[in-house]
Amino acid sequence: RQTFLVPKTAKPLYDTISKRILEPGEEVPSSDDEKDEGWLHQKHRDIVLDHSDVPDDEKDYILRWNPFIMNAQLTSENLPEAVLAFVAQNVDWFPKRKSRKWEFSTHIETFVMRGVLEQEHYTKAMEMIRRAEKAVMEKKGGDVDMVLDP
Repeated sequence: RQTFLVPKTAKPLYDTISKRILEPGEEVPSSDDEKDEGWLHQKHRDIVLDHSDVPDDEKDYILRWNPFIMNAQLTSENLPEAVLAFVAQNVDWFPKRKSRKWEFSTHIETFVMRGVLEQEHYTKAMEMIRRAEKAVMEKKGGDVDMVLDP
């Protein structure tokens, strides 16, 4: 790990975490090396929730997808793995509302249409969700055939 010293400046510099004034010549605290993007996620969540023209079901999905994809810091080359990882991580979340599967499907179909995701990845992701829905229906003793596709 490379160390950095606080330079002598006309105005004082502050530690981003503790807010204490840093003295010239002292080592910059290592906590500055780690990014805390909690504020960014909160700001984004607030912005999404403030949109009155976005339906609640869509907000529900956006608030789940965006933090996941932002934390992953992915490029389009990694998108197929990210989509499948998102589904795997949220496999118990999807069956709790039908709208979640619909919003996910609509979102991922857009990636397929744009050519950044192959149909096979979409199919695999949807199959993972269907299996989760089926398991929930069987557990509840319901009719498995009632699980609707978007």
